[in-house]
Amino acid sequence: MNERQRVAWRTLGCRANQYDTELMKSRLGEGFESASPEEEAEIYIVNTCTVTAHAEAKARQYIHSYARRGLVLVTGCWATVAPEEVAKIPGVALVFPNAAKPQVGRLVREALSGRRGIVRPESDGAPLDEERISRDTSHLRAFVKVQDGCDRFCTFCRTVFARGRSRRKSPQAVLAEVSGLVENGFVEVVLTGIDLASYDDLAGLLWALDGLAGLKRIRLSSLNPEGITPELLEFFRESEKACPYFHLPLQSGDDSILKRMNRGYTVADYWEKVKLIKAALPEATLGADVMVGFPGETEEHFQRTYRLIEELRPLRLHIFRFSPRPGTAASPTKFRRGSSGNGQSGSARSGSA
Repeated sequence: MNERQRVAWRTLGCRANQYDTELMKSRLGEGFESASPEEEAEIYIVNTCTVTAHAEAKARQYIHSYARRGLVLVTGCWATVAPEEVAKIPGVALVFPNAAKPQVGRLVREALSGRRGIVRPESDGAPLDEERISRDTSHLRAFVKVQDGCDRFCTFCRTVFARGRSRRKSPQAVLAEVSGLVENGFVEVVLTGIDLASYDDLAGLLWALDGLAGLKRIRLSSLNPEGITPELLEFFRESEKACPYFHLPLQSGDDSILKRMNRGYTVADYWEKVKLIKAALPEATLGADVMVGFPGETEEHFQRTYRLIEELRPLRLHIFRFSPRPGTAASPTKFRRGSSGNGQSGSARSGSA
């Protein structure tokens, strides 16, 4: 094997996936150096997303491009839920799941020695406390994953199949990780996760981070509405390090569609959280995600969402079309008009990790 082979990284999807790429970079070991996805390299690793069919199509395009230039390994959520599908793409050498990301150094060496095919997970993965980065080579602010997995079973989403059930990184581990990042010059962190609102005592974790000398700014990534609590808002009101931007996924402005999505809140619940934010932090800004074209959505449903967005006036708005995800309750073969939208029944339960 040539000395210091170059490994180029392509990351698609959420901030948790971006954190995972930084973790993998730190686990490569000696003999390798990381490169940007546009650079020439001997090895290309594509960290995929499966939230929409478009995300998978983009991953496929990158794989085809990289296969003409070097050895291609594929991981991430798409590689976890559909490894056989990914392995069939011409030029893919090795497919490995999210749970195997910490073993990326060994897997790269095995691929260079001729190993091909699909790596099956030996376990659900290492505890989150063992995942730690000391640098974020792609951002000026460091993304820190403090939570992974999801227990929601939204009828349109198969993240639980790719990431498993909800689990958190201990406050002690988070503090140690952020301390290391601060020592390496990072003065701003963004706490992220698949369902950050499920982190027990998120406000307590934030106050602990607030006490770190050298850390100047603390942000949160996307937070489901129930994560907005009086304790959390008190932190953002009192801490000089808190950046009061709240990205609250909405998905729909119609209660019947929200029920069919199995989102667990109503429009009134969402509005109540927004009012709490504005009352506590008049200067706070909001972001939201909205899905259009969910099965059963009518023009009337859509107009309710449209009017709600006009009232909310979020600073950032991410609008995306419904994308049928195999194995979910809202996929064409599973969803029925008038169904309860209970994502914890039928195939959604049997497919959980």
